[in-house]
Amino acid sequence: METILEEERRSHQRLNLRFPLRYRLLPEGKGFAKYRGRAAGVLTRDIGEGGLRFVSERFIPKSARLLVESPPLSPYWRIKAEVRWIQKIGYDEKYNIGLRFQDEEKKIREILRLYSEA
Repeated sequence: METILEEERRSHQRLNLRFPLRYRLLPEGKGFAKYRGRAAGVLTRDIGEGGLRFVSERFIPKSARLLVESPPLSPYWRIKAEVRWIQKIGYDEKYNIGLRFQDEEKKIREILRLYSEA
């Protein structure tokens, strides 16, 4: 049996953390109308300077832009991000969704500091 190693494509290290967050689709194209305006709660899998990954029961189209924010009862933050990749999870109706942050680096580092110090 031959093992094929996939080359790591991330340019930033990730913290493997599980924490709740909410997201909302930002208006852009007409094809995403059913997702606009509704906030959905999800659980992250990891976060880094470049972005984060979460699991969703909803399919979110690649290149969709999101407003991602912490839950109200934790240190509040929010940041804009873009869906870079989507991966269906086995036979389940869930998806791994990879986001790339679009906001300023200083804001991203402040968010990471909240989770790396915990």
